[in-house]
Amino acid sequence: MRVSVVVPVYNAEKFLEKAVQSVVDQSHKDIELILVDDGSKDGSYAKCLELARMDSRIKVVFQENKGPAAARNTGILHTSGELLFFLDADDFIETTAIETLLLCWGQSRPEMVMGNFRKLENNGAVINQRVPLMTQGRTNLTT
Repeated sequence: MRVSVVVPVYNAEKFLEKAVQSVVDQSHKDIELILVDDGSKDGSYAKCLELARMDSRIKVVFQENKGPAAARNTGILHTSGELLFFLDADDFIETTAIETLLLCWGQSRPEMVMGNFRKLENNGAVINQRVPLMTQGRTNLTT
């Protein structure tokens, strides 16, 4: 099953390669990666094009700056996958992230699947974020 990964990009030249590499290295290989440059002022657009030349699963779209939500919506218009995954340009995912989410999705095929995550603060601290699991109107914490 193809998963479309949409990444809004705005002045993310420093972080973009790590984000893209984390997607192309996924254990689930049937993916496409849509990079939407949202009018970056740095070298992000050139970096997007460079990365796309290295992997045929990467598509690059450029738009005037409209913000990340609009960039995600533009990205959606260019997807061909059955499922959609959003990633920010300054984030990265574990190599089994999409495979794990697909396994969870396959159990009951909900409209949305979201996993726990870690975020890196500007001071270098790593914060573990737990995501509540919603099932038929009830919230349960995942482990």
